[in-house]
Amino acid sequence: YTETQGETSQDRTDVNINASQRLFDNRVIVQVGSEVNIEGSTMQESEVTTPLIGNVSIEYLVTKNGRYRFKGFRKNEYQNVIDGQLIVTGFAFIFSREFNRFQDIWRKEMEDAQSENNE
Repeated sequence: YTETQGETSQDRTDVNINASQRLFDNRVIVQVGSEVNIEGSTMQESEVTTPLIGNVSIEYLVTKNGRYRFKGFRKNEYQNVIDGQLIVTGFAFIFSREFNRFQDIWRKEMEDAQSENNE
């Protein structure tokens, strides 16, 4: 991709290498990997320290279908010419659901709850 900073532009080429493993009856997902800069680094070679495993992500599926998840992560991320390479860490609670209309997000759960109450 081409990165533009002010009046200057620079071509960058990055390669992502990742591996993933599911553990404990597919309830824990561990992902590790790294991003390697091939072209366009503004830093000197001695300043660039890309670890072999720079990106780590661990997800725990709270429910078996994966609708509710906890995720912790650490990743190396290139922001721009001024900021350069940053380490981003975080923790998240994830809710995942497929739907066609916004109102469908809660519809099936409400229908299931009503049918259980009627029985």
